[in-house]
Amino acid sequence: MTSRFAGDPIVGVLLAAGSASRFGGGKLLAPLEDGTLLGVRALINLAACVATVVAVVRPDDVALARALASHGARVTVCPYAANGMGQSLAWAIRATPLAKAWLVALCGIALQHLQGWPTAAAAVDTPTLTLQRQRALEAGAAD
Repeated sequence: MTSRFAGDPIVGVLLAAGSASRFGGGKLLAPLEDGTLLGVRALINLAACVATVVAVVRPDDVALARALASHGARVTVCPYAANGMGQSLAWAIRATPLAKAWLVALCGIALQHLQGWPTAAAAVDTPTLTLQRQRALEAGAAD
């Protein structure tokens, strides 16, 4: 088993391996009003909350992989992406075994409400619960 340490990172996982069949394909390469690609906007939003982002893409999505890599993502190609989101998520977790935690974002929802993301990342990075438990143990109030 891989050991985790306090200094291990919180990794952002950008699930970008969907086929966008309802959109007609290529959704993540579609430009937004400011010209930023939808997939790149999702990466930028997630990267604002974590130090490392791993983007999972389909084997045939070379253009998206290049766009995400050029904006700082660590891109990993999931050969099982066609089997569903769960396969892509598992692939990302296996690719980042030393992560302290993972913050998962769906690439196709670039403009999703982000208010909770920084809070979630900070909560994982703060040993508040451990400190509270330690204080309770010291006070004899915990089992």
